[in-house]
Amino acid sequence: MRYIETLHEGETIRNTYLCKGKRSAETRNGKPYDNLILQDKTGTLDGKIWDPNSNGIADYSEKDFIEVYGEIISYNGNLQMNIKQLRVADEGEYDPADYMPTSEKSVDGMYEELMRYGKQVKNPYLQQVIRYYFVNDEAFIKTFVGHSAAKTVHHGFAGGLLEHTLSVVTRWRSYKRLRVSISFCMAESLNTSVWK
Repeated sequence: MRYIETLHEGETIRNTYLCKGKRSAETRNGKPYDNLILQDKTGTLDGKIWDPNSNGIADYSEKDFIEVYGEIISYNGNLQMNIKQLRVADEGEYDPADYMPTSEKSVDGMYEELMRYGKQVKNPYLQQVIRYYFVNDEAFIKTFVGHSAAKTVHHGFAGGLLEHTLSVVTRWRSYKRLRVSISFCMAESLNTSVWK
């Protein structure tokens, strides 16, 4: 993996990035080109496909993980990549954690702590809902621990939804002196995350 922050002018690279943005445009001469924003967890890089209809350029969409081949140049003091080849990467050829900021905390540790709180819920119906999603549903668990809580405002990084949920549950636990059902509050915090 070549992170964007390590690239230098004059290099020719082949690497996979997240296509954060895609816009078709025309040069002053009326020739079509594609303008991309490539992203990894270290930053973004402008990419240009000057011949979007060439054989080396596959169909792709915004938010695809794409393998690109091209040259790093400097334009107006900023690096950009002139892309000669592009294909959509297959799942398993990339690690999504390489493409967006991630929690600085241990995801496994946070999940274990969250499950300890979940086991303290006394209501059997709420406990059943928690077990359904947070223990038995592997696809949900994988998505939950890797997802951000929001796009930009708070916890906008991989593992952010887990970190946010744990902070809400922890906050509810500090309200013990209030005469509210701690089981309900903790279950509600966990279940709100299911719908996020």
